[in-house]
Amino acid sequence: MRYINLETWPRHEHFKIFNTFDYPHFNMCANVDLTTFYPIVKQRGVSFTVAIVYVLSRASNAIPEFRYRIRARKVVEHEIVHPSTTILVDEDLFTFCTIDYIEDFSKFAVRAA
Repeated sequence: MRYINLETWPRHEHFKIFNTFDYPHFNMCANVDLTTFYPIVKQRGVSFTVAIVYVLSRASNAIPEFRYRIRARKVVEHEIVHPSTTILVDEDLFTFCTIDYIEDFSKFAVRAA
């Protein structure tokens, strides 16, 4: 983990505003065409949920800004971030879990299953 120097950071003004929020979280939503991805995942017998969490985690870890977090009112960049998601545990019941991100998909899939 490394601290971001707020004095030289180009996003410092944005951070000052964001840091005033009680819950400084950010979400993104998008429509994504998975018509190529889905059949490949199913053909390989892999859980779609595990596969999509993996590719999103891999992309998030590839972009430094997606590894930023606020710790003690300072911005830090983590070397690696781990996905947190909801999982179905019963017919109508979900729970929240964090999965250790592992770059190797087969190891990640075993851990996430």
